[in-house]
Amino acid sequence: MALCYAVIAKSHSLSARETDVFMLLAQGRSRPYICEALYLSDGTVKTHISHIYRKFDVHGRQELLDAVQNELARDEKAEFTDIKN
Repeated sequence: MALCYAVIAKSHSLSARETDVFMLLAQGRSRPYICEALYLSDGTVKTHISHIYRKFDVHGRQELLDAVQNELARDEKAEFTDIKN
């Protein structure tokens, strides 16, 4: 799953640190958890999350999770179609 998240992050031009934060967000982790796991201040994590939301063109966590699920489903469908053909 981490590889899928990394591909999605790259397709949205996330920086390396934004990708770190995104991968935890996509797993449903909270902001305090992300701060502790990545040794970042709350303000820094908020800034990264804001940039992630802007790059995904979403306005909140649930929209981000929905966007990620849609991209995963689309990629899975494309892979299945390729195998079928």
